[in-house]
Amino acid sequence: MLYVPIAKASATFCFPAISLWDVNVNVDLATGNLTKVVELRPFSSSSNFSSLSANVTGAPLFGRAYNGVHFDLPNPDPFVLDRQTATRTQLPAAVFQAAVQSPQGLIGSFDAGKFVDLSTSVYTTYLNLIARNVYFIVNQTEPEPLTIQVKTFQNRVWL
Repeated sequence: MLYVPIAKASATFCFPAISLWDVNVNVDLATGNLTKVVELRPFSSSSNFSSLSANVTGAPLFGRAYNGVHFDLPNPDPFVLDRQTATRTQLPAAVFQAAVQSPQGLIGSFDAGKFVDLSTSVYTTYLNLIARNVYFIVNQTEPEPLTIQVKTFQNRVWL
């Protein structure tokens, strides 16, 4: 039997997007689970927490989603450039490792077209981890008011 390799390729293009909304959120304090999110209206300068939106709507992002891979800075220092290089190396390595550890294995992942799914999973996990530090910041000097409505449910026995 003659072995003839077959060329295979897989590509993933990502164009992250972000939109800001005013929402009502229900949280179960006993479990810490988010139980309901209701979109109210698009976020505006008159919205609660608008003073904290500058890192998303103002410089340096100006409403663009942070992709976590490319930093477009005017004069980056060597540490920023090294972090960018490390990220660009680690993400493909994580996708490769996920393919190796998948039930299909590396070759099976190529054959089954799983690299798009694996790339999406790894990249989404990465963005979720960094989003907390990029988007969810606390303003210690000027705290915003937070409206909370607490409901309790108690079991009662009626005789």
